[in-house]
Amino acid sequence: GQHSDEPARFADSVAKLLALWQLCDELAVDTGPAQLSTAAAVLPLESWYTHHFDHFDPRPGTVKFDKHCVWPMGYDGACRFMLRLNEPKLAIPLRGDVITCSHFLPRQELPIPKMHE
Repeated sequence: GQHSDEPARFADSVAKLLALWQLCDELAVDTGPAQLSTAAAVLPLESWYTHHFDHFDPRPGTVKFDKHCVWPMGYDGACRFMLRLNEPKLAIPLRGDVITCSHFLPRQELPIPKMHE
């Protein structure tokens, strides 16, 4: 997100995400899927909050995580955008146990903490 006391350096949150990935490439930080061994692989997934995954949201769609983010496709479209970014990664054949990690819960069947109680 863009914090209110920082000067705007990016047009929106997608531009900031792309700049972050570019910096990772320049620093040789691997952010993609990797086959760690014949028995295990790691698959980082992109994700963003959606009220559809939060069964405890008393007013669906009113919770905003990181209000400083500016998504050109709209806040509600950010989740679909992130999920589409995963499609090429999911097509990579990985062997053994696949360990996934993500910023937000990328799958509806995963538990979300009861934040609203």
